[in-house]
Parts: sequence; structure tokens; C-alpha cells
Amino acid sequence: MKTYLISPKAPLMFRDGRGFDADSSIAETLAFPRPSTLAGAIRTAWAESQNNFNYHVQGKTLLDKMVQGPLLTEISSSERKILLPTPADSICLADDQGNKMIYRLKPAEINQDNEGTNLPNDDLMPVFLPSEINQKPANNAPAFWYLEQFIDWLADDHSDAPLPAEPQGVAALPIEVRTHVSIDPGTYTNKASHLYQTAGIDFSQGQLHDDKDENILVKQLGWEKCHYGLLMQFSDKIPDGLRTIGGEARLGQINMVDGCWPKLPKELKKKLADTTLFRMHLVTPAIFTNGYLPGFIDKATLHGKLDDLDVILRAAALPRWQAGTSWNMLKGKTGKGMRRVQRLVPAGSVYWFEIKNGDAKQLANYWLTSISDERKNDGYGLVVPGIWTK
Repeated sequence: MKTYLISPKAPLMFRDGRGFDADSSIAETLAFPRPSTLAGAIRTAWAESQNNFNYHVQGKTLLDKMVQGPLLTEISSSERKILLPTPADSICLADDQGNKMIYRLKPAEINQDNEGTNLPNDDLMPVFLPSEINQKPANNAPAFWYLEQFIDWLADDHSDAPLPAEPQGVAALPIEVRTHVSIDPGTYTNKASHLYQTAGIDFSQGQLHDDKDENILVKQLGWEKCHYGLLMQFSDKIPDGLRTIGGEARLGQINMVDGCWPKLPKELKKKLADTTLFRMHLVTPAIFTNGYLPGFIDKATLHGKLDDLDVILRAAALPRWQAGTSWNMLKGKTGKGMRRVQRLVPAGSVYWFEIKNGDAKQLANYWLTSISDERKNDGYGLVVPGIWTK
């Protein structure tokens, strides 16, 4: 697999499946691109680099080429930092002074005589805060964590001490809204009632502001030192160059890079080999046949197999499901190419497992590999494993 960095040159639009016509005033965008969108861009870039590539004849070959990602990447003049979606076994709370702290969520047994849940299986454990905390969810909480902090989270879950939110990661990327008009080719003036807006994710350097000065509404302090890109892996070589990505033909630069794709740290690998309890964190959305439940897990017993590991699902923490739609280019542009809407398990979701039989060293094989039931080659369902102590 070869690693590629996509550097957007303009805010990128990734449509959410809602229609955009005369009855709509704005074309919305997702907060982060789906793996299939960038898989299409990467594969198209490769196909166009081949001589006389025929999509209808060789389309199946193109879909068989593996793509992994995207992973958000912070780019500065001196380094690149990988960020992963905020794990669902964390919650960011703010006190009365506005200080943001991140707390860990963990599964816990309940008193069967006096308490109950509406979980889909009686053997599933609910997930709790370690203690009662009288704080509210923080605004503008980190949506992505730096890889180093994420690895610490995976390797050590003994401490219940909260973490400061600021160095942990970054908030969701800003959405830029542009206003457009339609021009009458005859008069070169705007058409009546043809005013609309498009929204796109802004990956560029943001402006720094100081809102602490009570005498100034907004004090500008210059620009951030970093911008953002999208890290991908692809099975073949693609020439460097500009590509249109997402909607509205916005441009992004694709470059091959070396040594950027995250590797399993030795310390975490050692801890995984010695554990009988582990977590799996989704870093890209997944498509499971049984809704929230991975396909290798039996719906009735919650038992399953990962390679030669016999495991049982003990708990799960998932944000609200996402609607996934995409276009199948092999079926043409006649309207038959739209795939059915699927419910996606969001990136950040966490599953807790117990090993019943087998060598836990095999968990190392699941570092940034797919557990999705469908479209694994498109980058869906990438996971990273971590330890779990009850």
C-alpha cells in the first residue's frame, strides 16, 4: 500500500444526500468526508493515469483496488500530525468557569434487582462515568484527537482522572458558506429568484482572534501556523497532481508521502498481547448487516470470532447513526446508479470485548484494518484496538 496526502486548495463540499433544487436555498456538506467519496477520487486519479482505461470494461477491476482512510492530518512547516475521531468512550464537560475536561466512560455491571436498561441484549453492559459529575457538555469540544494522545488512551485506561481538553485535539473543521447567483447569458445580469448558497469544509489556515478584550468586539491576531489535509492509502501508484474532489469541482493536491501512515506502537502491542479484555475503536464509519452489531458477532449470544480468537461482546458506545448514500458509476448516470441509503455506524464508536479463547497477540493484526461487513475496499470500518480493565 502507498500513502497519499490530499491537500485541499479550496473548501471541499461533501454532500449529505439531501436534494438541491429550486426548492432548496443551500447545498449542505457533511462535517467530514465519507471514505467512499475519497476512494472514488483516488481510483479516478489512477484510472486517468492509465492509457485507454475503459470504465465499463475494467470498472470491476477498479473497485477491487483497496483504499484506506481518510485520516485528518495537521500540516505545518515542520511536521505532520495525524488526528483520529474523538472516541465515544470519552465525554468533554465544562465547569462553571468554562474549563473543559475530558472524562472516561467505562462499562459497568448493574444491580439486576433494582435497575434495568433497554439495551438490545440483556448481556450487554451499560456505559457510565466513573462517578457523578455535576457539569454540562462543553461547547466546541475536540472532534479529533492527536494520534499520540489517542494511543495513550488506548494503552492505559486505569486512571479515572480527567484530561484537559485543549492539548488533546482540535474542534470540528469550520464550514464556509458561499453565496452564488445565476447569470442570464443574454443580459449578463443575475436571474430573478436564482440566489443560492453552498457549504464546504475549510481545511485552510484559520484566523486567530482574541475575544477577551471587552473594549474590542473581535481582535484579529493573525493566522494559525497549520492547515489540514486528508491522509489515504491506495494499492497502486498515482502521479502527483491536482484533482477535483467532492462537489462543485473543488481542487485538491494529491501527493505521495512516505512514513506517514500510523503504525502500531511497540508498547501498545505488548499490552494487547497480555490482555484478555480489549476495546475496538472505529476511526472510519462502518457498515454492519445487523445495524450496530459487527457481522462477526452472533446477534443472540454476542459471541464471535476474530481470526482464531473466540470473543464475546460486553458493551458498546455509539453516537447516533449516520445516513450513507453514494453513486455507483458502473450503472451510469441515468438515475439507476444511486445506491440505497445505508445506516452507518459513525467513526469514534467503541466496542468492548472479552477473549474467551485464543492468543491475544492476534489483536495486533487489527491495527487500522477493516471490520466492516460491506465495502471494506473503500475504507469503511477501519479500527484500532486498545486494552480494557474492568
